[in-house]
Amino acid sequence: MNMKRSLYNLIIIIIIIYLTACSSTNRFKTAHNFFLKQNYVAAIQQYDLFLQKTSNGALATRAELERSQSYFQLGIKAYQNDNFLLASRLFFLSNNDKADDYLDDCYYKLAKRAYEQDNIEETLDYYGKIISYLDDSVLLPEVLYNRIRIFSDLDQRENAFKDYELLWSGYPESRYIGMIEQTILPIFQSKLDKAKFLKNKGDLNNTLVSLFDIYNYPTSLKKEIAYEISDVYFLMAQNKIELNDILGVKEYFEKTLEYNPERESEVESSKTIICNTILKQGKEFEEDMEIAQAITKYTECFILIPEYDKAVTAIQDAEELERKYNESLELNQEAALFESKKEFASALGLYRRSYEMFPVYKIKNKIFELQNIIRAEKDPKTFATSIVQNYRNGLITQKITEIEQDMIEKYGEEMVETSGWKALYSTGEYKYEVRYDIMTPKENFYFIWLVNLKNKEISPLNKLTESILL
Repeated sequence: MNMKRSLYNLIIIIIIIYLTACSSTNRFKTAHNFFLKQNYVAAIQQYDLFLQKTSNGALATRAELERSQSYFQLGIKAYQNDNFLLASRLFFLSNNDKADDYLDDCYYKLAKRAYEQDNIEETLDYYGKIISYLDDSVLLPEVLYNRIRIFSDLDQRENAFKDYELLWSGYPESRYIGMIEQTILPIFQSKLDKAKFLKNKGDLNNTLVSLFDIYNYPTSLKKEIAYEISDVYFLMAQNKIELNDILGVKEYFEKTLEYNPERESEVESSKTIICNTILKQGKEFEEDMEIAQAITKYTECFILIPEYDKAVTAIQDAEELERKYNESLELNQEAALFESKKEFASALGLYRRSYEMFPVYKIKNKIFELQNIIRAEKDPKTFATSIVQNYRNGLITQKITEIEQDMIEKYGEEMVETSGWKALYSTGEYKYEVRYDIMTPKENFYFIWLVNLKNKEISPLNKLTESILL
């Protein structure tokens, strides 16, 4: 019983499918007949019903094409009757290339009519449809031109500039480029003024963005824009100087001249100033005997000025200085060896040659000490005495003589005795005590100094001795 029922249901389904297919086919035939008879409204209605029900892909495609053609033919009739609003809707529904050839003209005529009626919003709407949906339209240059003028009148500068960008990028040879120049000029001027404001604030990167936003377009301000770009790059080069980025300086100076060749003398002058600063920095390395760093610094000049003569000379001088320093160092080491052997005369000769080769205070002081040692080795006591006697151009001798004369005047010459200058060895290498005594019946003066023969330094060893040095 169940099998019979299932078979019955299957037969019913097959019959329904067959009848539906027949009905769908008949509906297509009905729509097609209306289409052939140019009854396009009825044809469209039947095609819609057929497409809602059919599962026949081939017939569906054919139906869609004929429905599109029906909309197109209805659009042509409306267009010929100057009913551009209806025509535009029908052409839009037709959705084919032939319809698009009429659709842009419909929108154009509707926009023109709206503009004549001072309906700016509707005018912009129709122009917008052409620009947004019909990018192959031959009317686009004129549409963009018209919309730029409207946006400019409405003081919608950014919208006007966006349309100008579309016009220039899509139709650079269009006559409308020249026709719109005076309309767009205030917008360029406004953007240029904004860029100058950013530059004065020090926002150089955004200044460049603003300037290049308008640089590539044909405008009477192009030269001024280029000069502003050049000025920004010049300022950016100055910033690179502070960062010691010489390659960056070079790059921005080149761009400075690219956009304003008239600044060549100014750029070259700046390069010279920078190079002279680099030379001073290199000289500081030289003074610290960091010769490699000095030469590296000097070569930075060549990035800006190839074969810069002052840098070439500075490098040569630095290399010569290094050579002399190394030779001086060798002589100094040899001299130290002789000194360690107490061959002071030979050491002194080598130190002098070392100093002549490369004068430094340390070697000068060593020469001074060796000269003193050689004298000390010959006659240390006489040398020690002479150091005290010649101290500060004979100050000590003068003071002692004055005291001695005062005592003679006070007590008489026969009552004043002096020890004369005496030198005695003291503790320490090349250390001697030098004495001078003045004795009277009531007053005695005992002067005593410790003398370092190596450096000729003297130190008073009592208060009395110290007092005559004041």
